[in-house]
Amino acid sequence: MDKKHIQHLYWRAGFGLNPQELSIQENKNRSDLIDELFLKSAKPKPLTVNTSEFNRFNSKMLNTNKEARKEFNKLNT
Repeated sequence: MDKKHIQHLYWRAGFGLNPQELSIQENKNRSDLIDELFLKSAKPKPLTVNTSEFNRFNSKMLNTNKEARKEFNKLNT
């Protein structure tokens, strides 16, 4: 497979490749690349996001307090 096809395959699978990884993958055939993608996706890493700054808001506060709503919206941008 050429680099363009390999890069497209990895993008479609949700993975990114740096140029060094791409040149390593270039020597593999399509079947091996696909098998490797399935192995990489077998154990996904959980995404952790700190949302503690939103804990001080509740729906009632956001519905009734215009200033709180503005502050909340600033955090979302």
